[in-house]
Amino acid sequence: MGRGISAGLALLVLFLASVVAGYFAEFSYLEEALRQLQETAEEAGFNPLGLAVTILVKNTVVAVITIVSGLLVVPPILILVNNGFFIGYTIHWAAVNRGADPFYLAALIVPHGILEIPVLILATYSGLRVAGSVIRKIGGRGDGVLSSLTAELRMLKIIVPLLIVSALVEAFITPMIGLAVARMLGLD
Repeated sequence: MGRGISAGLALLVLFLASVVAGYFAEFSYLEEALRQLQETAEEAGFNPLGLAVTILVKNTVVAVITIVSGLLVVPPILILVNNGFFIGYTIHWAAVNRGADPFYLAALIVPHGILEIPVLILATYSGLRVAGSVIRKIGGRGDGVLSSLTAELRMLKIIVPLLIVSALVEAFITPMIGLAVARMLGLD
């Protein structure tokens, strides 16, 4: 198995572990993040196109920060783990405070998460590649930090189109799937 695939699988496992940790842990800052997410949705006026643009901008900023933060070595992992914590916390919050059905919650995450989570993992991997160039430079074995950063930022050519599709799915398709699942479960 190639190094990139192994690293991607390791990052996926770390992400999934952070989702589980977020479900069971109490992180007060995540409650504030959830409140801000709700405000963002309200500000978009539940206009699907406005929501898609808001989601796209937020996710693109996160992807760019994840890649560039590789210059500081540790932040790409922290960003990945924080996103996992947030998803786990949100699932727990919805289950406990709203009595949300697990299948309904999955219907609200999976349609766009199929694209969004691998994109986050790809951005994290790119950030870690930048971090590797920084570590090599510090160790006196490399001098290509800027070229590494430039190369990894080119990954945005892949990341942004996937985030566009993901944002459109999240804003237009996920709500319809969520509504259909809620009806099937008798939750409407």
